[in-house]
Amino acid sequence: MTKKKYKIVYKRGDCIGAASCVGALPEYWSLNEDGKADIKDFTTPDGNKTQELIIEAELEDLEKHRHAAEVCPVNIIHIYDLETGEQIF
Repeated sequence: MTKKKYKIVYKRGDCIGAASCVGALPEYWSLNEDGKADIKDFTTPDGNKTQELIIEAELEDLEKHRHAAEVCPVNIIHIYDLETGEQIF
């Protein structure tokens, strides 16, 4: 299978601390002391409002990230295909 690059965008400022993403994909998400989730190794300097992470994933791994986004009760995790720019979730 071919790996593709995706960007995960997380609007941390809108997080309610449900930690659904952490439960769904603990390899990439953690719960911070302030009760909000963080993307592990996020790449943007604005960590208190928005976090981004570029991943290289095969379809199977992408589905794990999609699941973490789907279980978020406030819909603040979005995934973009970096090749096309299309928002896939």
